[in-house]
Amino acid sequence: MLAAYDFESTAIAEGTPELLYVTGFGDSSFRVSTRLDRGNRLERLRDILINYFLLPEYSGAKFVAWNGNRFDVYFIIQALLHSPDYVMQPYMTASKALRGLRVKSTRKYTVAGKRKILQYEFLDGISMTGMVGKTLESFLKTFAPELPKLKLDLENIEFNPDDAEHVKYAERDSEGLYIGMKRVQEIILRLTGENLKPTIGNLAIKYFMSNVPQHKRLKNPTDALYKILHGPVKRGGYCWCMKQYTGPVWKYDINQAYAAAMRDAQLPAGDSAHTDIYIKESPGVYLATISRKPFSLIPFYYKLEKVNEGRFTTGAKPVTCWITSIEIEHLRADGWDVSIDHGYYWTDSFNFSKIVSDLETLRATDPDGPSGPLGTMVKAIGNNAYGKTLEQLSGLELIIASDAPDGWDLYDPFDEACTNVFSRTRAVFQKPHHLPQIGVFVTALVRCKVRTAALLSPETFLYADTDSTVFSKPAPLTIHKTHYGDWKIEAEGVNYIILGKKIFYGEDGTTKAKGLMTRKLQKVDYEKWMLGDLPVQEQVQRNNLLKFLTGHDMFRLQERKGTDTGKSKVYRLKNGEYLPS
Repeated sequence: MLAAYDFESTAIAEGTPELLYVTGFGDSSFRVSTRLDRGNRLERLRDILINYFLLPEYSGAKFVAWNGNRFDVYFIIQALLHSPDYVMQPYMTASKALRGLRVKSTRKYTVAGKRKILQYEFLDGISMTGMVGKTLESFLKTFAPELPKLKLDLENIEFNPDDAEHVKYAERDSEGLYIGMKRVQEIILRLTGENLKPTIGNLAIKYFMSNVPQHKRLKNPTDALYKILHGPVKRGGYCWCMKQYTGPVWKYDINQAYAAAMRDAQLPAGDSAHTDIYIKESPGVYLATISRKPFSLIPFYYKLEKVNEGRFTTGAKPVTCWITSIEIEHLRADGWDVSIDHGYYWTDSFNFSKIVSDLETLRATDPDGPSGPLGTMVKAIGNNAYGKTLEQLSGLELIIASDAPDGWDLYDPFDEACTNVFSRTRAVFQKPHHLPQIGVFVTALVRCKVRTAALLSPETFLYADTDSTVFSKPAPLTIHKTHYGDWKIEAEGVNYIILGKKIFYGEDGTTKAKGLMTRKLQKVDYEKWMLGDLPVQEQVQRNNLLKFLTGHDMFRLQERKGTDTGKSKVYRLKNGEYLPS
C-alpha cells in the first residue's frame, strides 16, 4: 500500500514545535484527519499511528511525507517509543543523515492466515523523487496539477485545528501528495519495472546496473585499489573562482552532465592490474607528477595524497597526485607534462550509452515536455545513479526501541541520555553496485569538460561550479537546449556580483551565499560583502535525529557569518584575483 501523510505544527522556531493536526490519504480506505489536543501530544500521536497507520492489513505499506526525513519522522520515532510493541530502524547514511524509517512489530500477528512480523516504512517524497530543494507546491504542479496546494500564510499565522479552511489545507497536502506519488510510481514502474525505493539513488543504480552490457564484467576493486579510489583519486565537481567581479555575465550549464558522462566516458570493466607504465588504450588510475611551462591560467583540481585534501595547481611547480586516465589525456592535450610513477588499469571498458540515449529520447519526445512528469523522473534517474557507485558501508546498524533487543548494545553507553538507541556491527559485504571506479571516472569527465570550457576563453572566464561556467563575454561553446552533454545558456548579459566560490548575486534571481540564507540577503549585502563587511545571520538550525533522541530540541539558534573570501587553504585573494596556494 502507498499512502501520504502530513503533520501540522506550531511555527518552526528555537525549541521543538508542538504537533497540532495529522492527515493521511492513501490506497483503499486509508483516510486520516484528526487533531492532537493539548496534554501529552506524543501519546496521542502514538495512538493515532497504532489505530490508523500500523494496522495488520497495512503491513508492507509505504507512508510518504514531503520533507518527512527532516521533520515528521522525528515525531513518529518519539511517539512510538511510548510503546514496547515496535522497534524502529532508521535508514542512515555514513554521515548520519536520515533517508527513511522502517517500523517493525515486536511480535507476530495473523495476516491472511499467516503469522508474521508487521513492517511499515515512513519515507520522504523528496528523497524518493530526487526533487531536492523543491517544495510540495512545486511537486504538485508537476505531478498532481488538479490538486494544487492551497494557500495559507503559516509564516504569519498559526495553524488552527478549529478552522475548517485550515483543516482543508492540511487534508489537501496529503491527498495531493498521494495522487502525485501514485503517478511517480506508475512512471517508475513503466520505465524501470521497479517499485519506488526510499531514495532515487537506490532506484537509479538498480536500473542502470540492469542495463550493463551482458558481456561486460564489473568487479568490486581490491583492497589497495579500493583505498585509492575512495581516497586521493576521488574528487567532487570542479569549482573555481577566477576573480571578484561586478558586471554582465554569460552563464552556461551542461545538459544532464552526469548522465551524459555515463554515456560518454570509457568506464572501467574486467579485471584490474598493477602497472609501472601508462597504458593509454585502457582506463586506469595513476600516481603521476604533473607540471606545465608556461603555467596554465586555469588551475587543475587534485588531492594531496597523504592528507586527502583538495588543492588547485597552475602547473608552475610540479605536484604528485593520483589522477584518472581521462585527466591524463586532458592535461596532455593542454600541454602539461605528466610523468607516471605507477598505477592500476582495467582490462576492459564499457559505457551506458544505450540506456542514457533511451532516457534522453524519452525526455525529448514526451508530449508534456522535458519538465513534465516523465521528463522530471527521467532526469532524476539519469543524474542520481553514479553517486551510489561511491557508496561506502560501515557495517554499523542502528535501531530505536523502548528496550534493547537481544544482540544489540547501547549506541553510546557514555551518554546517559542515549537510552533508546541501540547498535550492532556486522561484516560489510560489497554490493554489486559498489564500483567506485565508475563514480570516479564519471566525475573526472565532468570536471575535465568544465575546465576545457574555461580554457576556450581564459581571459573572460570568471567562475565554474560542478556543471556550470560563467564568462564576462559570450563563450565559444557547443550550445543546445536539450542535448545531453552539450551546453545550454542560462544567462546572457545579466549583471552579477561574484565574490568567491559559491558566493554570488545575479539580477536574474540566481544567488548563492555559502552557509547563509539567500532569501534574507539583498544586492546591497553582496556589495558590502565585496568591501569586506561580512553579513551575519541568526538561523534556526535543525539538530540531527540522534541528537534529538538524546534530549536536545529539534531546532536551535545559530549565528552564521558570511565566508571571508580572502582566507582559504586552497587559494588566496590578491588584487581581486584568486590564486592557487
